Amino acid sequence: MPPSFKNCKEAGNNMNPSQSERLLTYLKNTPLLEGYCLSIYPYGKSAIQDKINRHLCGTLGIQNLCHKICLPAINVAIEDAMTSKQPLFFRCPLGLFSFAIPLSDDACLVSSGMRENLFDLYFHGSEQFEFLKEKQNVHPFEILEQLEKLPVSNEKKVRETMTKVERLITSFATGERLQAPESSSNLDSTLMNVAAEIDGAENFKKASAVFGEMLGILLDVPLIALVIKDEESNCCLIETCWGTFSGPSYLFSKNLPFRENRYLPVPLNSEEVRDLFPGTGMSKALCLPLFEKEELFGMAVLFEVSLSSNDLSVVENLSARLAVKLRKSLGNREANRQKRDVRLLEMIRTLALTESQDDLLRLIMEMSAELVDASNGSLMLIDKSAKKLHVKSSLGINAVLAKSFSTKIGEGIAGKVAASGSPILITDIEQDPQLGRKNRIRFGTKSCLSLPLRLKGTIIGVLNLADKKSNAPFTHADQDILSTFIDQAIIILERTTTLKKAILNTITDPLTGLYNLRFIRKRLNEELSRSIRYNLQLSLIIVSLDNNNTCNDARVRALAGGVMKEIARILNASLRDIDLVGRFGEAEFCIILPSTPRKEAELVAERIQRTLKKELITGNGAQNLDFITTSIGIASFPDDGASPGDIINASRAALSQAENEGGNKICSSNARS
Repeated sequence: MPPSFKNCKEAGNNMNPSQSERLLTYLKNTPLLEGYCLSIYPYGKSAIQDKINRHLCGTLGIQNLCHKICLPAINVAIEDAMTSKQPLFFRCPLGLFSFAIPLSDDACLVSSGMRENLFDLYFHGSEQFEFLKEKQNVHPFEILEQLEKLPVSNEKKVRETMTKVERLITSFATGERLQAPESSSNLDSTLMNVAAEIDGAENFKKASAVFGEMLGILLDVPLIALVIKDEESNCCLIETCWGTFSGPSYLFSKNLPFRENRYLPVPLNSEEVRDLFPGTGMSKALCLPLFEKEELFGMAVLFEVSLSSNDLSVVENLSARLAVKLRKSLGNREANRQKRDVRLLEMIRTLALTESQDDLLRLIMEMSAELVDASNGSLMLIDKSAKKLHVKSSLGINAVLAKSFSTKIGEGIAGKVAASGSPILITDIEQDPQLGRKNRIRFGTKSCLSLPLRLKGTIIGVLNLADKKSNAPFTHADQDILSTFIDQAIIILERTTTLKKAILNTITDPLTGLYNLRFIRKRLNEELSRSIRYNLQLSLIIVSLDNNNTCNDARVRALAGGVMKEIARILNASLRDIDLVGRFGEAEFCIILPSTPRKEAELVAERIQRTLKKELITGNGAQNLDFITTSIGIASFPDDGASPGDIINASRAALSQAENEGGNKICSSNARS
């Protein structure tokens, strides 16, 4: 047994139930375990089942699912950990990173709730999908969106966290850091060690975690928040470094409660706390300025605390050290903004070299999010009906679900942007005077930004971004840099779209939109070569409108437009994705059926003829099109030759046979239907 774990277990054996509950609260308030779901389970199957209904994944909104699917796996993990007397890393059946740490002979800590970055319910392959769908009678897509809200990590980090939690448990139970030193001199010494740890922290985030954890434990402060001025907006970002903060994530004013150029600690009464931090339920607070050389960067707020003059002096010293880290962090932000401008130019150059429209849309989405540090977003384009927006590229959203999303023009934030052509920047959606509504649970923050995509004065889509990684609101500076980027990106998109249209014009028939004769011959040659190489069969169908003298004038009118387009649509709808259909002549269509033997091709031809007859009669309103009939000729590889010319000639011969026998027939090159 590793020494660290031995100490952890010995410490756990000395804890009573009340201390176990306090341990759980202590761990949940530790920044190290932010985002984790934690629970302490008595050792025993009945106790485990009782606890699972009240803890762990219940807070994720998937309590019943966890109980149904994951309970057996958690039971086994606890059994293995308790038997081996060692911490155990495991993954629950839903794929979440988890670990179990025995606390004593009859209790075990279980943690879960972290997912992989590229999380997908298919990560175990089709077996996991079928397990959920058939064995558990749960459709995976019903829970995918919930699971994707969970925080991201990886196995290495979770294993490292498991090791650190062992040490935290030991320190809690032994009072190594939880209990305040008995004398003020020991307290001063401990806090000075904290100061050294803040000075040595790698960055501001880690320094603030040390600041919050140490003051929270040593001075018994229930909640500590940092309020940081954002120079790009009129807001202050609020970050929690100890406890659970239930108030707003940012303030709308940068006016902090300090006299100008006189930055001293300021106490707040219950009314002032309520005005500045609504929703916290706290009755008092102490605001400590974070400043350096008369420049104020923000403040540290300690709630529900009363400090002696000696404690206040030490805490001010720690705040000053934290301010140094904050100043360096803000300096890095300015440097990052300059790097962002350089990166903007690099992005535009990359887009200019991108030829695929799909790749271009994906890059525009990803680069836009990178520019403003967003973790979620979507790029939507208006469909041909000009009535709906459809997602073409997304970030932080399951691709399968995103493709199914659509928004009517004029509805929702994206719909309003598309209708008005004006961007919408929302700092807090719940407080916005026009949209004011409860924030959707899948979004981590209440701020979002939507910009119109405009091509030659016409709105073609909308770019939506949400959830800054820093939890800060979007700013007008974000909107400005995105507008600059989008303007350039749309110019490149227009060029790519124009190029795509030019390419399509060279291979498609202008009337029907089907592939033209030249392209069909080229693809037939390619598919024949593939069939020869892999010993596959292939069939070719030629469909021709019958030329009856009694309806010749009507037939000429049909050729002029509508009916030919309708026939093209019907043929496209009747075929597989791998099949190719093109216009082969004035009144002829050609269909290539890869990997299709003659008998199957005859069935396809019969279905096409039935569908054409049905839809041309019933689907055209007052038009009397019952006179339109078709003849069809079929040829196949390898029976009818091994070259495009052989297959085409054999199919034409079969077509001529059908026409000579009166039309409205289907003939194969060596058999008649």
